[in-house]
Amino acid sequence: MTLARWMLGVVAVARLAPDGCGGDSSGDPPGPADTGAEVRDASAETDARRKPQPGDLCVTRADCDDDVFCTGVEECIAGRCTSPRNAACRDPGGCAVATCDEAALGCAFDATKGSCTDGVCTSNGGCRPLDGCTGDADPKCDDARSCTDDLCVSGQCVHLPVDARCPSVGACGVGVCLGDSVAHPSGCGARPDASRCAETEGCAVDLSCVALPASCADDHDCADGSWCDGVERCVSGRCVHGTRTTCAGRDACEHASCSAAGVGDPWCRITRLPRCP
Repeated sequence: MTLARWMLGVVAVARLAPDGCGGDSSGDPPGPADTGAEVRDASAETDARRKPQPGDLCVTRADCDDDVFCTGVEECIAGRCTSPRNAACRDPGGCAVATCDEAALGCAFDATKGSCTDGVCTSNGGCRPLDGCTGDADPKCDDARSCTDDLCVSGQCVHLPVDARCPSVGACGVGVCLGDSVAHPSGCGARPDASRCAETEGCAVDLSCVALPASCADDHDCADGSWCDGVERCVSGRCVHGTRTTCAGRDACEHASCSAAGVGDPWCRITRLPRCP
């Protein structure tokens, strides 16, 4: 007989036994059966406390979050959790020593432990958290252009264009700082802006307002030869000026401006701003 059948027999006999004949004479009701549920509950609680590990299966980034700020952001890539590529605290400038405060969920940067040396355009170099290594600008950074701010950033000369320092030119020219891209010693140039002219006028290359053709068959009849002031249109047989061309950088770190150096030679000038990666 198997052990299991023997146990079933014992249970059956126990159920048939009258009080006092092999039963529990204490009179207390039997306790709950031991089903092992407590063990399963404890195991489930242990699983719940287990933090996600690299390599675990996942659907979203939340499945991989270990609830620890300082380790950085975990990723779910191709259905598997991956380790954070970067810790939560890093100095964007690259020179300050970063420490992470888990309790405060914040970062601190110690520039005194940073490492900076004078570059090609600095003296008295030092570390500035978030900005990187900075120092006194060497005179050789001066580009002699009055419309630029000459800076030394991370050991390199940077010339930041400031359009507001350039005057308007002619009837419809808007001042723009082009730095060393133009021959004028100030570094200033101008872009045409037909919005400064009457609706039926365009802004010519010489930055004067000129009458557009009185009649037209299509847009080609209305072109004034200036790219930066936009495309002139033929509307109901009458030419109207266009909306000036907008030059845009790829992100907030790029300064963009339109310049028409001459007929057929239009372009957008892009300058990368300092303190940008």
